[in-house]
Amino acid sequence: MRIQFILRNNELYGANRVLLSIADYLKANNHEISILLPSKGGITQEFEDRNIPYYTIFFFPPFLYFRLSPKYLAWPILFCINIIKFFPIVNVVRKFNPDIIYSNTSAENIGILISKILKKKHISHIHEFMSLDYATFFIAGKKNKQAYINQSDGVIFVSKAVANYIMGSNTLKSKHRIIPNGVPNPEIILHKKTLSEELNFGIVGILSPGKGQDLAIEYFAKLLFRYPKSKLHIYGDKEGWYKKKIVRLINKLNLQEKVILHGFQRNTNAIFETLDILFMFSKSEGFGMVTVEAMLRGVPVIGFNNAGTGEIITDKQTGCLFNDYNSFQDSVSYLICSNDTYENIRSQAHITAKSQFCELTFTQNIEKFIKQIANSN
Repeated sequence: MRIQFILRNNELYGANRVLLSIADYLKANNHEISILLPSKGGITQEFEDRNIPYYTIFFFPPFLYFRLSPKYLAWPILFCINIIKFFPIVNVVRKFNPDIIYSNTSAENIGILISKILKKKHISHIHEFMSLDYATFFIAGKKNKQAYINQSDGVIFVSKAVANYIMGSNTLKSKHRIIPNGVPNPEIILHKKTLSEELNFGIVGILSPGKGQDLAIEYFAKLLFRYPKSKLHIYGDKEGWYKKKIVRLINKLNLQEKVILHGFQRNTNAIFETLDILFMFSKSEGFGMVTVEAMLRGVPVIGFNNAGTGEIITDKQTGCLFNDYNSFQDSVSYLICSNDTYENIRSQAHITAKSQFCELTFTQNIEKFIKQIANSN
């Protein structure tokens, strides 16, 4: 089968990392794939390393969305660029002649249009809430967004929370599937870990208001009164106003020696080897790959009790959930109250993540759904 993927950006985070797993599996199983994205970046290096064919044409995939940011103030110009680039993109896709077009996250904006022109089947893979996590809104409103996405022949959602928010509760159709992401298993053996007074907390992900790094810093500052030798490690990067806000906040709270900005790190194992507990502060996390990656490596997660995080973590069994500072502090206290409690949470988290979020099962489910849609009338 020939599958044309369309990506929103070139970043090596979240949805694009999931795409890598899918592309690897499909390529290994003799499917022909091609990937279209607006520009080169972190993920294109991965494509080159894996010998995955891709091409870049500058365009603005989420052109049916709007948010209050400098980039989106240039929306009229970007829209005009899309008009100019649209038919060259169509021609490139036509030459590949795919059996199906697969849009990864908000790239469905343009993928659906291309599929209609070329009369090809289309799948939308929805990873995000958009309006909740990025304050980015469909320009024609929520009902029209539902109608537009439903022009796809198949729609994949990463969690029940995303599906219910995008499509509305109890309105899922036969062409809709909830397929939680799968994460590569590092195949590690958990060795017993003894906690010390020098606790290492962490938060991992692109620097974004939706990820809540600023709130994590504020909560951590309060924790220092009880755990004065602890540190907060922040992995991830993105230049802009939010990163400047984080740096100002660290300086304002005199946390220069306590909060360490590591920037983007490619080696996932190396990240989690440094951490005792992971914080997940996103209030609207569609799925939370980082949460599962931590669980697989025996790093307990304290996550905001909402959206996709609440579907992954069972409170006080495979991690801890919080709603405010008091429940957050209680979660920290519970995890480190004894080594037995900490070890039990680590073990249960590892077992659960390994069984419920297996990468092979995930990619097999994706392939099965692609075949189903491609062969449907």
